[in-house]
Amino acid sequence: MNKNTKGCLWIALPMAVFPLILGAWSFLAFLFASMSDAGQLEGTGTIVAKIVNVILGFGGIVSLLMIPVGLVVGIIVLMKKDEVVAVPPSDTPEVKL
Repeated sequence: MNKNTKGCLWIALPMAVFPLILGAWSFLAFLFASMSDAGQLEGTGTIVAKIVNVILGFGGIVSLLMIPVGLVVGIIVLMKKDEVVAVPPSDTPEVKL
């Protein structure tokens, strides 16, 4: 993976993950609420729903906080110059003519 790909991923990934987590959180919150109203969600189902809600909430917070970090790191990676690799001298003697 070259530096351009890494830089673009640092910039784009947090911005792409946040709407996905937000959509999953809202869909599952609606699903759990409707299941709870219908009486299908009882006991451990309620605990699972709360755990999923908390995990997706923390995931959204982390993704939202990573947007400015990803922008800065992505720009730094994109602006960084390529490293020049020094070629070690060969073991063959030089021939002088």
